[in-house]
Amino acid sequence: MKTNKIDQKIKNILKDLQVAHKMKEEFLGSSVTDQKIVPKDIFEMGLAYANEDRLLVELELAQSQKYPNLYSNEDIKRLEEEKDRLTHRIHAFQNRQWPSQYRE
Repeated sequence: MKTNKIDQKIKNILKDLQVAHKMKEEFLGSSVTDQKIVPKDIFEMGLAYANEDRLLVELELAQSQKYPNLYSNEDIKRLEEEKDRLTHRIHAFQNRQWPSQYRE
């Protein structure tokens, strides 16, 4: 039963990751032709990149639950800290602020 929940969690993360990747692709460079250049919102761009990064970390955390023998406790702790850091970045971008580089 637990394996089914983890598999479903991984499937959901992969679906969210596809959406996040499409959002991130909007900010990739493209060739300029005779089109008007429309400025991009830097906060939306940061949000798109941080969101995809956080989903990748969440995917790895879910895989660590499915395959616990492949991940050490230090690896899991590092992934949880990275997820926390990315969550703080996302909240800052949502509030249209620059994320702090230093945390107390």
